[in-house]
Parts: sequence; C-alpha cells; structure tokens
Amino acid sequence: MRETTLEQVTSNALSSLGLDHNSVDLYSTEGIAALLRRAGAFLCPCAPSRLTRSITRLFDGFGIDQEELDDGVEETLESLVSYGDFIESRDISAQTSARLLYPAPPSYVRISDTTVMLFGIHADGRYPTEDELRRTIILDKYRIVIRDVDEQIRNRLLELGTIEVKPEAWLKLPQRESASSHQSKYDQQLAACGKAGAIEEILLLDSDRSVRFYPGRWVRLKRQSGQFIARRPQPYGADLWCYVGTDNGVVTKLLDLPLTEHRWRPCDEAWHLQQAKDAARGEPQVFRVREDSIATEYTLDFFSPVPMWARRRWDHVGRPARNVNCLFSYTFPSVQLDAEMTFARETMWMVRQG
Repeated sequence: MRETTLEQVTSNALSSLGLDHNSVDLYSTEGIAALLRRAGAFLCPCAPSRLTRSITRLFDGFGIDQEELDDGVEETLESLVSYGDFIESRDISAQTSARLLYPAPPSYVRISDTTVMLFGIHADGRYPTEDELRRTIILDKYRIVIRDVDEQIRNRLLELGTIEVKPEAWLKLPQRESASSHQSKYDQQLAACGKAGAIEEILLLDSDRSVRFYPGRWVRLKRQSGQFIARRPQPYGADLWCYVGTDNGVVTKLLDLPLTEHRWRPCDEAWHLQQAKDAARGEPQVFRVREDSIATEYTLDFFSPVPMWARRRWDHVGRPARNVNCLFSYTFPSVQLDAEMTFARETMWMVRQG
C-alpha cells in the first residue's frame, strides 16, 4: 500500500479545485469556499446542513478542532449565500416549509468600469479554466474578482455561459422607513394571528441582552412576556424563523417568516426586524470603525448579522476583512467611509460605537 502525506493530500485537493497550493491553504476561506461550490454543484438542491457535513467530513484526520471547523464552514456557506453563489428557497418539489440550497447560474456583476465579481456555480463547481481568465482571477476570501476587464474577457465570460447581472438588480434594497414604522407592521400582523398551538424547545432572541454579543442574545423560552424573534423546531430541516408573542413563558401568537415569498430569506427578514426593535427601544445595533496606518482605508466591524442585501452592497463597494473581536468586518477606501456609515444608519438604524 502506498503511503501519502497530509501535504500531498492537500496539494492534490487544491489542484483538483483549480487552486494553487503555493498561494491558497485548503482550510482557508478561499479553500472552503471552493469546496462548498464544488460539492454544491453535485449535491444541490439540498439542505444547508447536508452541504456543510459533506465538507467537514473531508477534514477527518486533519487534526482540526471540530467546533472550529463547523463554525468556519457554516460561516463561509452563509457568506456564499449572501454573495449569490447559492439561492436559499422553499423546497419547490414538495408542500413543506423546509428550505433548500439551489446553485445560482454562473453570473457576473460590475463593481467598476474595469472590475467584475463572479458568482454562481458552474456545472462542475470549478472556476473558469481558460488561461486568459485564470490569469486575471483574484480570490478574496469567498469573492472571485476579475480586474482589468476588457471586451475580450467580457465576451469570453458570455461564451462560457456567464450572464451579466446589472448592479441595480443585484443590489436591490428594501424601502427605507423608520425603525418604529418597520416594527409596527410586524406587530400588527402578529396581533391579527390566531392562537398559537403548543410549541416546545423554542429559542428567543432577547432584546434585553447586549447588541454587542449576538450569540448571547439567544435564550430558551422560560417565563418571558413580549414580542420576540424566535426559532422553532420542525420535524425535518433547520429550525424555522418566526415572530412570536409570549405571556409568562407561553407562546400566544406566532407569525412565520418571511411574511411573503420574495428574494430575501427568513433570516434576513428576522435580522432586519430585530434591528428595528433594538433601535425603537433606544438600544440600536452598533458598528466600530478602525483606521489603517496611513488612513487610506477604514474597516467597519459589526457585532450582529445583517440582511443579505447589506452584505451584497459591502461586497460590491468594499471587501471582507479579518474580524477582530466582532462577528464580521469589511474594509472600504476612505472616500467610501461616510457613505457606508450613512447606509448603516439609514437602512438598519445602526450607530457608531464610541
């Protein structure tokens, strides 16, 4: 039996994904993103949990902490869904509330006159292999960027079946309104709901807990009263997102999310509603600003998840950055800073920390 080393296994895996083992680590965000795209091309439509398990199993024997691995794969998949590689939607083949991941068609969107971002899944889950494209591709965490795009490259992308998506379509935003007005719509819908049946093992997003530590805001239903974003279990698939009214630990009203079928996910609607609830009660969610050493770029740190439409905007005008004691971060050129702080304030009612 021929023995092989971990380094050889890693190198072969990266090569099969079309990545250079000298510049990309298999366990990096770039490596995991490539694995998820590759697996998704063959497994989708499937539940997100099936896709993540297919990747974590590949790392058996690598000596990686299992919790760290699970978190890394789930975080990267979340980024790929927000970015546009996968479409999360209700299972269209059955009358069920389960949600599946579908591969988005290979596409690109312009982020400047000479730069585009590629997203979507090719038939085999690989990056374009043509030399004239591969030489121009830049991997930036989960993003795939092509710079110095000319007419020849655009034509080649189209020949490969990659469709152009207009920025205004990719970046479509919800209507702007006040936090209290946004929350009021959901409160009115919740009040009109009939009596909820018995629900067990429900988790609540507690508005009284600090907006600076999102995981710590999730608590089990005990004796709380009020209106809460919640997750409730179902027989098959991930927990459902909902908005509930409770009275001394009993669920009295329940409104499943999203309210209507549209392009945003239930979690996007839930996170946006929680942003409104936090702002309306005088404890808005926050962001932090970090300046680079020569003040040409600034990094915004965020402590709670934001809807897909916000992540897409920041993928478009900035780039994902290494997070430091926060949930996620983006770096922007200095000329873009004011616009992005205004965007966070006006669309998500966030405030700058400090």
